[in-house]
Amino acid sequence: MITFKMLRIVASAMLAITVAASADNVDPIIEWVRSKGGYFSEKIEVRRMDPTDPNSYFGVFAREDVDKKERLMDVPKSCYLGIWDIKVNASKTKFNDNLCLNAQKLMNETKLGTKSEFAPYLTYLETQKPGQIPAMWSESGQKLLRKVAPEGKKGTLLDWMDKHKESGCIQSGNVFEEHAMEIIIQRGFDIFLIPVWDMVNHDNGRINTEHNPMNSEEGIKVWASKDILAGEEFFMSYDFCTDCSGTENKWGTPEILRDFGFVEPYPQRWTFHEPEIWFEIHEEDGELEAYFDTWKPNKERVEFLEEMLERLENVADHVLTQKDQVPQHEWNVIWLFHQACVTAFSTALEDIEDDFPEVNTEL
Repeated sequence: MITFKMLRIVASAMLAITVAASADNVDPIIEWVRSKGGYFSEKIEVRRMDPTDPNSYFGVFAREDVDKKERLMDVPKSCYLGIWDIKVNASKTKFNDNLCLNAQKLMNETKLGTKSEFAPYLTYLETQKPGQIPAMWSESGQKLLRKVAPEGKKGTLLDWMDKHKESGCIQSGNVFEEHAMEIIIQRGFDIFLIPVWDMVNHDNGRINTEHNPMNSEEGIKVWASKDILAGEEFFMSYDFCTDCSGTENKWGTPEILRDFGFVEPYPQRWTFHEPEIWFEIHEEDGELEAYFDTWKPNKERVEFLEEMLERLENVADHVLTQKDQVPQHEWNVIWLFHQACVTAFSTALEDIEDDFPEVNTEL
């Protein structure tokens, strides 16, 4: 079994797939942002985690020591690629409509090539390969993920893309159109694509940046939330951000996988609606602990977790036998997700037994 210590390491490797590029494609974006009145500190750089390893992941790192509250980058709204209407985004249906509009905008700008005002950024986006998120995986990979996904998450992880095909937004089987939607979801902040800022990686356990609301008239301004040493990486949160609203009740580790294609390191959040379940798994000094906050275990919820854990343990051998039948990257992510689910549910059940003895008498 993959341990919690390995989880952070492997999760970082999975994240590498989502940000693969070269410095040759990144530097022109930075200069373009600066030409639009933006700012990118000379103390930071976009590079691979290990500059000597061409397979290590890309991120934003400190060239020099950075002080708390020090300015890191400003990206003006003129650099945002997207269509934004707060009223339109007030409902889920309209939000999905805007996703469609932005996917089409991205396709139109891409077709313009060097004539597009976003050309430097588009050159970078063209290095992003299709198939990074589950909805764009192979048929065999999606089938295996459905076997692994907990109840209530199978459709969440995979079926959302079909709605955009059924609505006529994108054409089924058209990789160019499907990939445009993939990029809008994977690299977008609600709706906007924000150059350079989208190269900062996610880790809720190591957040060291802060920013103003991204919809501010002046664009997004980013600064260090703590002192950063030279060589350290900058992190943000994809779901606990300044502009994130209500995500704590409906977003968690499965949704990070759905939208970004990787299994996040600890802390992790797990949410279910039927029955209503909400808990987090935190790692401290090598130990894992479940936090339940306002949600309290009861018989129905405990039985749900037990059933999910039993099913996951039973499906483990099947996942292993499929290793040669599924693309390697997809299988790696599925196995990591399987192990994360097993660890999360077993940790939650152990802590319930210790902290809520009254529930045990109900079973």
